[in-house]
Amino acid sequence: MKVDFGLIYQLNINDAIAVRPTLLAIFEGGKNTYEKYSSTENLNLSTISYSLSIPLILKRQLVKSQPYISVGPSFLYMLAQHEDAQNLMPLKTADLLGEFGLGIDLFSKKLKAVVSPEIRYSHGFFNVKSDAHNLYTNTVEELKRRSFTLSFVFRQM
Repeated sequence: MKVDFGLIYQLNINDAIAVRPTLLAIFEGGKNTYEKYSSTENLNLSTISYSLSIPLILKRQLVKSQPYISVGPSFLYMLAQHEDAQNLMPLKTADLLGEFGLGIDLFSKKLKAVVSPEIRYSHGFFNVKSDAHNLYTNTVEELKRRSFTLSFVFRQM
């Protein structure tokens, strides 16, 4: 599970192209399960990170809405990892992700606002697993971030 909070700014270059820099605080959870001979052990891989995304928005103008595609890089810096897993499965602090999203700008003249639901796929390019030379890191070849995110952006017209 993942929860993001942040600031978004949209810079419209023209009617069809925009840039939407985004700075997020990310609270991300995950577990890695180890099946041993006599027991099962779960490692909590929860992290807290900052992310800076700079997607390019390509829009199509329609009468009451504006569908768009967003594509661009995201830079992630991990601030903290769950302390129970920090020594057993240490994670690298930096990652570079590629993001692709589909969304639509819905215009509300009553509210004088734009609501933009978007579904986005993020794919990490780096292996974020560090080596601790123990059972946990030796049994995992690589860890990469991958996620689907549903977001709702509200902004003034």
